[in-house]
Amino acid sequence: MRPRIIHFLDYHFHTAIFGWVIPDPAVVYAIMLTAGIIVFLKRCRTDDLERYHATGMVIWGSIAALLGARLFYLSQNMDLVIKDPAMLFQINGATVSFGVYIGGTLGIFLYSRKNRLNVLPYLDVLASVLGLGPLIG
Repeated sequence: MRPRIIHFLDYHFHTAIFGWVIPDPAVVYAIMLTAGIIVFLKRCRTDDLERYHATGMVIWGSIAALLGARLFYLSQNMDLVIKDPAMLFQINGATVSFGVYIGGTLGIFLYSRKNRLNVLPYLDVLASVLGLGPLIG
């Protein structure tokens, strides 16, 4: 989608600047993840939740979210994967947002189960932070 937007804007404004102005999706993902982590950790501190476990949930949830996004995309496009199995190993491949939610939630639940935590207070804080992703995107 990004190349189409850039081409459209460059064509109509007779310039080539929009390739520099509109960020790459990987940059946007990094900004969304960083902003979400910062706000989540600050809100956990204000709610008197343990910072150690909040950080652990961030790490497990972030890794699981990235894996979930990629795996969900690959499962939705299995015909393309069968035609080109090298897609499995592409790092800068396509992702699906729904896989982020599934993977991230699974990662948080796995962390809380491993450490025998009550996950509900952390999920309450997380629910107030999740809107940042679509807002930044």
